[in-house]
Amino acid sequence: MFTRRSTILLNETRRSRLFVYSSASLIAIGTASFFTNSTKPVKNDEPSSDWVQAIKDRWISAIDSIQKSKNDLLDFPNLEESAYFQNLRSFFTSTYLTDLQRYIEKLQSLAETTPDSLGGQILASSKDANLHPEILKTASVRFGNGLCTQEQQFLANRRQVVKKSLASFLDIPLDQIDDRDVPVVGLVGSGGGYRAMTSTAGYLKAAKQAGLFDCATYIGGVSGSTWFMALYYSMCDCDFDKFISHIKSVMNVHIAYPKPTIDYLVSSPTAEYLLTTPIARYNRGIQPALSDMYGVLLAARLFVNRNPFEVDMKTLKTSHQASKIADGSQPLPIYSCVRHEIPTADPETPPSPKERKEAAGDNYFQWFEVTPHEFGCEELNMWIPTWSLGRQFQNGVSKGENPPEAGLSLLLGVYGSAFCATLSHYYKEIRPTAPKSAIFKWLDSIIMEKDSDMLGVHPITPSSVPNYVKGMESQLPNECPESLKHVDTIELMDAGMSNNLAIYSMLRPSRQVDVLITFDASADIHQVQWLEMVEGYAKRRGLKGWPISSANSKPLDKEKAEKMDTDPESVEKPAATATEPIYRELTPCHVYTSKVENNSEPDSDNEEIEASGITVVYFPLIPHKTVENVVPDETPFLSTWNFVYTPEEVDSVLKLAEANFAEGLQQTKDALLDAYERKKRRRLAAERVSGPPVQKHVLSNDFLVKARTT
Repeated sequence: MFTRRSTILLNETRRSRLFVYSSASLIAIGTASFFTNSTKPVKNDEPSSDWVQAIKDRWISAIDSIQKSKNDLLDFPNLEESAYFQNLRSFFTSTYLTDLQRYIEKLQSLAETTPDSLGGQILASSKDANLHPEILKTASVRFGNGLCTQEQQFLANRRQVVKKSLASFLDIPLDQIDDRDVPVVGLVGSGGGYRAMTSTAGYLKAAKQAGLFDCATYIGGVSGSTWFMALYYSMCDCDFDKFISHIKSVMNVHIAYPKPTIDYLVSSPTAEYLLTTPIARYNRGIQPALSDMYGVLLAARLFVNRNPFEVDMKTLKTSHQASKIADGSQPLPIYSCVRHEIPTADPETPPSPKERKEAAGDNYFQWFEVTPHEFGCEELNMWIPTWSLGRQFQNGVSKGENPPEAGLSLLLGVYGSAFCATLSHYYKEIRPTAPKSAIFKWLDSIIMEKDSDMLGVHPITPSSVPNYVKGMESQLPNECPESLKHVDTIELMDAGMSNNLAIYSMLRPSRQVDVLITFDASADIHQVQWLEMVEGYAKRRGLKGWPISSANSKPLDKEKAEKMDTDPESVEKPAATATEPIYRELTPCHVYTSKVENNSEPDSDNEEIEASGITVVYFPLIPHKTVENVVPDETPFLSTWNFVYTPEEVDSVLKLAEANFAEGLQQTKDALLDAYERKKRRRLAAERVSGPPVQKHVLSNDFLVKARTT
C-alpha cells in the first residue's frame, strides 16, 4: 500500500515527467509558430528578406526567454531536492539547451531558399524527376462516383484471395462458392492516438491469425488508426510482427522531444524526407498550419527515428502503397479526413458570428478519402490521382509547376489533428468534468446558448490542400456548397470531428460493402454511440441498409439523425447531465444486421427476393479479465494525448485487443456466414425470376464500371 510520502513522490515524478514533455512540446510548437505565423513569402524562388529576418528575431527572442528561465532557476540553489525540481534543473542544464543555438542556426537555413542553404537544397531536390517521377505527369480530374480502373483491377485480384480465405474461415468447400456470393468486408479503425494505433494492430494481428483478415477487401482509418495503416503499408511491408517490433523501438520517446527531431530536420537525407512537402507548399504560397508541423513530428518519430536508412522518399508517399496491394494480397487502405462546411451569405468571405448562428443547423462535415490510387470526396463526384495531391488545378487540369506528391509528413498531421476542433467541441470535452455547483450550471446554460456560434469557430486553423474543383462550378453536383466553388484551398482535419469510426468512405455505393467489422478505441467509448451517428449521414446521403437499432439504441427519428450528422455532440441523451454522462454497458463484441426495404416483384411462386443490408460487427476496446491493470478510460498511459509507451505498455494494449477479439470471434464467424448466405439466397432468387445476370463493361469517362443487365 502506498504511504502519503510515496504518493507525493509519485505525483512529483509524474509532474516532472509532464514538465519535460510539455517543455519539449512548447519548443516544438514554438518552432511551428515561426513557420505558421511569420509573414507569408512572395510567390517566387526566394522569400522576402523581411520574412527571413522575422524568423531569426523570433528565434533570438525564444533563446533569451529560455536562458533567462535557466538563470533564474540556478539562482535558487536551496530548492527542495525533490524529483520534480531535480528534473526541472536537469532539463535547463542539459547539453541540449547548451547546443540549442547551434540547432537554431541550422533551422534558420530552412527558411532560406538560396542555393547553398538547406532550404534551397530541399527545394531543388523537389524538382528532381529521378526522386519524384510524378512531377513529369499532368493530372486531370476524374468525374463520377464509379471506382477508378486501378481499384477495379485491385478488386478483381483481391476477390480470388478473399474467396479462398472465406472458404477456409467458414469451412465451406471452395468449389461450392460462387464469386458473386462472396461478401465485401471492410475493416474499420478508430481515432485515439497511440492507443488506437496500437490496439488496431492487436485486433488485426489476431484477425490475421484467425483467418479473418484475409477475408477483408478494405481497411479504413481515422486519426490514430491511420498511423498504423501508414506504417503497415510502407516501411513495415505489411508484416504485423515487423510493425510491433518497430513501434516498440520508437514509442519510448515523445514526438516533441527536441534533440532527435531537430537532428533529422537539419541533416541529410532525413531533412529531404520530412520537409520536401512543407517547403514545396510554402514556396507555392500555401500558409502552413500547426498540423503541418505536427505531421513532421509524427513522421520524424514514427518513420525515420529507428534507422533513417530504412526510409526513402517513396516510403512517405501514399501512392507508393499501391505496389503493396496490386496483386490483391492485402486489403486496400482508405485514409479519412473531413472538411467543415459552414454556410455563409457571401461564399468568398468568412461567415460572421450572426451568419454562423443562423446557419448552425446547416453546417456539416464533408468526408474526403485518400487511397493509394485517388483523393477526393464522394459528395463532389470528382477525384484526382493521389500522386497529384498538393497541385493546383484549374478547370479540371493541374496547372503551373508540378510539386511532388503531398507526403505523409503532411498527411499524418491532417489525419490526427484533433486539436483543430471547434470551440464547441473543446467545451464539450471538458464539460463532463466540471464541478457540480450552482454557478457552473448558470455559466453552462449561458455557454450552451452560444453553442451555435462556437460551432463555426476553429481556434487552430486546419491544414489545407489546393482546391482541385476550382473552375468547375457547372459540373459540380447541385448540393455542392457554394463556399467550395470560390476558395483556393480546401481545409482538412481529423475525421473524428464528425465520427471517430472510419465508416463513411466504406458506404460509397460503388464499393458495395456487405459487412463492416469495426474496432473502436475511442476515449469516450462508453458515452458516445458512433454507430448511431452514422444513420444521420446515411439519411443525408440517401443510403440504404444501415442497421437502424445500432449500438443498443432506439431507432432515431429523421430530424434527430440528421442533427447528429451535423453536430454529433449537440444531441442530448435522455439520462445525461453536465457532469454525469450516459454510461453504456459494453461486451467485447456486438453484431447488428439490417435489411433495406424490398420493392422487388415476387416470382411466380409468390416468393420475394430477399433484400440485402449491411452487417456491422462492433468491437469496443474494453477491459478484460486476462489483462490486469489496463482500463482504457482510466489507465494514465492510455490517454489519447500520451505519446510515450514502454515496450511493456505496448504489449499490454496488444494483449487487450487480442483478448477482446477472441471473445467475439465466433460471433464474427456467424455474422460473416449469415452475410454470405443472404447474398447467395438473393442471387438464386433473382435467377429464378429472370435468369442468370449477364455482365458487361460500360465505358464511362476515363474508367470502367460494371453494370448488370437481366
